[in-house]
Amino acid sequence: MRRLLPPLVAALLAGACAHEPEEPRAPRDTSARPPNLVLILADDLRHDAFGAGGSPFLETPHLDALAERGVLFTNAVVPTALCCPSRASLLTGQYPHRTGIYNNFPEPGLLEQQRLFVEDLRDAGYATAYVGKWHLPNPGAAPVRGFDHWVSFEGQGEYWDQPLNVDGETVETRGFSAEVLAQYAVDWIERSHDGPFFLMLSLKNCHKPYEAPERHRGLLADADLALPDSAEDPDESLPAWVRRWRDRPGERMEQARDGTILEAVRGYYELVYSLDEAVGTVVHALEAQHLLADTAVAFTSDHGMLWGEHGLYQKRIAYEPSIRVPLILSWPARFPAGARDPGLVTTLDLPATFLHLGQAARSPALQGRSLLTLYQEEDVAWRTGTLHYDAFRPRFDRPEEYALRTERWKLLCNTGDDGGEALFDLDADPDERVDLSGDPASAEVLDELRGELVEAMRELEVPEDWIEDVAAVGSRAGQ
Repeated sequence: MRRLLPPLVAALLAGACAHEPEEPRAPRDTSARPPNLVLILADDLRHDAFGAGGSPFLETPHLDALAERGVLFTNAVVPTALCCPSRASLLTGQYPHRTGIYNNFPEPGLLEQQRLFVEDLRDAGYATAYVGKWHLPNPGAAPVRGFDHWVSFEGQGEYWDQPLNVDGETVETRGFSAEVLAQYAVDWIERSHDGPFFLMLSLKNCHKPYEAPERHRGLLADADLALPDSAEDPDESLPAWVRRWRDRPGERMEQARDGTILEAVRGYYELVYSLDEAVGTVVHALEAQHLLADTAVAFTSDHGMLWGEHGLYQKRIAYEPSIRVPLILSWPARFPAGARDPGLVTTLDLPATFLHLGQAARSPALQGRSLLTLYQEEDVAWRTGTLHYDAFRPRFDRPEEYALRTERWKLLCNTGDDGGEALFDLDADPDERVDLSGDPASAEVLDELRGELVEAMRELEVPEDWIEDVAAVGSRAGQ
């Protein structure tokens, strides 16, 4: 497989905006102040869609280097595997039942009722910037409160020649979006900052349509991209509500039926290359400005993607490829380099972590926990399970599917008309193909997990009628 061009060279060859870098600032002692903070957010990226995450065919040198420089959390999940709710949760540190954003069509203004964690950073003295995809209701991509510098676009945006709102002014661009946006991030890094800064770079990769730069198309022509074995699992092996999703009409289901689905899979993975380059561009800029040692860099995604597992081609459903995401946190001053942490963490932990790193006041509304405590305190009493729920359903007033994930087990509970429970032993069955909920030998474990699911919901202040729905399913199944 041919090697990729260095990211800045590739960006110029691809037609990204020309840029004359400033002279690197001289190194200075910043040990007495909090670190700079950089968060890079991908779209639809599975937990295993890069080299360090376990991909056998993707070369991602920049993401791999970031993981080697910090901690890769191997069991990171999202609270909801859907774009708008997940992004709102990341910005506020709260579950969708708190933000009020349950689906991809929220009412404009809902997020304005919640405090963004970046506002707390700003109050603590941080200069703040947002660059990239917002994907929440925001007419005209207008600047959002809490950010001193703003570069964004409305909705999903385009991969090529995307017009941008830059601090309230429309700017035409030429080139591939990841390269253009990465350059705007570099411009921010190269500014003179009197104090620490926070930068969030949000990229469209790897959302459809799968339009990778020309130099990346065909790199996976010889890769083994066969669909997973579970794609052909019989309907009767699946929970009834999963069968409903599997049988519904849709673009990807048609591609699966006509045999062209692997073209979409290949296009999805081709977009990982430019994503990796963008990460490299940002890290190289920090290094060139003598800022890398003073900057904590995090990388994650809004959710994952099912590419054939259980015959599904989507997100939302709480199978592992849908809810698990990459999560890298790199700052050797506080986090051990090259560590692989299997702890149960969520993207909701990032706001709490950034505020902790930035020595900023923690909002009492936050529902995540600081990952820094895992590495600076001994015998931390960490969570034993993570709660996930699907916030997209026809009537939009509550989820239909809930999941509790522990280190070994996953319990799914669906409250729909064709709902019920499913239980998976993730140690023995990591592909989640054997439902143990009807196995008498698992009855004790199942009963314990039912109680833990309800306890987790109560701890996170989920509406009581949601809890009653879940308890009713468990009661019926246990009779």
